[in-house]
Amino acid sequence: MGHALAISGETDEPRRIAQKLLSHAEQPAVDLAIVYFGLGEDEESLRWLEIAVQQRNIRLLTLAADQRFRRLAAHPKFQGVLARMGLRGAAASA
Repeated sequence: MGHALAISGETDEPRRIAQKLLSHAEQPAVDLAIVYFGLGEDEESLRWLEIAVQQRNIRLLTLAADQRFRRLAAHPKFQGVLARMGLRGAAASA
């Protein structure tokens, strides 16, 4: 929901959603990455993807195919995340 609102031009509600996600005991790093990416905050999005890798978040296994991240496909940090997940070369370009 946060991502959809962000790419439609909303900023306040996606930020509220991100704050709500941050208040969970187990921060859903992938969800936060998606919201921040929708807001155009690529570096913050990548920071949360790195946290998701550290947490060994199983949802990252679909990251290479996630069209929402296509814009980051060539970014070295994004490629690093893919590589650590064993997904190198499967960048979100499909």
